[in-house]
Amino acid sequence: MLETLVLALIRLTGGRLAEVFFGVGYDGSARVCTWSHPIAFYADSVFPPGPPHIHVKLRVWSKGGHATTILSIAGERARKRMTIELESQGPYVLDPSGSPVGLEFTLRPIPEGAALPYAVGESIPTDLHMSRDWVKKVGLPLQGDEK
Repeated sequence: MLETLVLALIRLTGGRLAEVFFGVGYDGSARVCTWSHPIAFYADSVFPPGPPHIHVKLRVWSKGGHATTILSIAGERARKRMTIELESQGPYVLDPSGSPVGLEFTLRPIPEGAALPYAVGESIPTDLHMSRDWVKKVGLPLQGDEK
């Protein structure tokens, strides 16, 4: 009886039973930034304002089960409205121990210099395309200007 139930669950989840019961956890922040980020500056210099963009810091971890890898970030939901500049280096392997992996990236509106397509408080939709052919939908609330 138990074997039949487990086999039915495996079929219903497309062989991804571990993701259904364990999955992936995340936390992080998404902040509006209006600084220009110059390459060089002096101690007394003031940063000129630049086009608005969003800095995202994301921590992702496995909730158990098995190791999985983040293959790509974003997907159609975000790429239609913003470009993604990845700042952290992979590989992004989530091991079953639950050790968090950090990702940092910048989102810039399309076209460059346009207004942000999200308001403070709205959720920034991001897709994490995982190994074993599944997608984790992530949403971080947009916070105000970085100081």
